[in-house]
Amino acid sequence: STQSTWGIIKMLSNSIKKDLYKVVQRSFSSFWANVQQGPPDPIFGITDAFRKDSSSQKVNLGAGTYRDDNGKPFVLECVKKGQALSQQKYHDYEYLPVPGLAPFTDVSIRLAYGADSQAIKEKRVAALQALSGTGSLRLGAEFIRKFMPAGTPIYLSLIHI
Repeated sequence: STQSTWGIIKMLSNSIKKDLYKVVQRSFSSFWANVQQGPPDPIFGITDAFRKDSSSQKVNLGAGTYRDDNGKPFVLECVKKGQALSQQKYHDYEYLPVPGLAPFTDVSIRLAYGADSQAIKEKRVAALQALSGTGSLRLGAEFIRKFMPAGTPIYLSLIHI
């Protein structure tokens, strides 16, 4: 089981753990060796060019959102009511960057691995934010199909409800 595996790893001496981390790091690096970075999203390029342009008459033709007279996202009344009901505060309503909201993914990594995780300290963990649970699973499966050799093992956790 996963718990017994982690229990064994926790009992290993620090020198063995360091050697194990090195092996995992090497295999992890080779894991990504065949993955090429995709092209930048052209819509975000348009939005970036808009932000850099100092013209007072510029128009953002990138992300299709409603804007007020100051060029800020126009927040619909129903969204304001929903926000008031949830008692949450959002600082803007812009589209998220491709990898997702960094504070969210950072907290997610700490939640999943533990705040004192050696893997986090060594920057061996990364996270992306994707839409919905099944959408994320679909993206992951497509990535594995495209970049990993046929027969690559996939490990799934069992959810106990």
